[in-house]
Amino acid sequence: MFTRCVLPAILGGFLMLGGSSAMALDWLHDQSPEGKGRICMTGHFHDGSSGVTPDKKIALVQAVQSWQSFTAAEYGDQWGNFRIAASQRAECTVFSGAWKCRVEARPCRKG
Repeated sequence: MFTRCVLPAILGGFLMLGGSSAMALDWLHDQSPEGKGRICMTGHFHDGSSGVTPDKKIALVQAVQSWQSFTAAEYGDQWGNFRIAASQRAECTVFSGAWKCRVEARPCRKG
């Protein structure tokens, strides 16, 4: 369920335009308007995970940052905002006082 999209790794060098900026791949997934003023990918989820930390809030922030950076790298900054993402889900676990979190959501952009 928490599987990263590996398309950028598969396409490798084909993702580069002009040598420095990644091609936005948002056209690969169906999109539709959702709620007020946003367009969301339908049925396509991204995930992010944290490192291990003694603080749950820090672990959750790290997981969201992971989601945002990966999503923005793949589709462009307009898609990398977890606050407007759809179908958000977070799961945190603690082992011997150390927290690790994972988040999952469908990318959205302002529309």
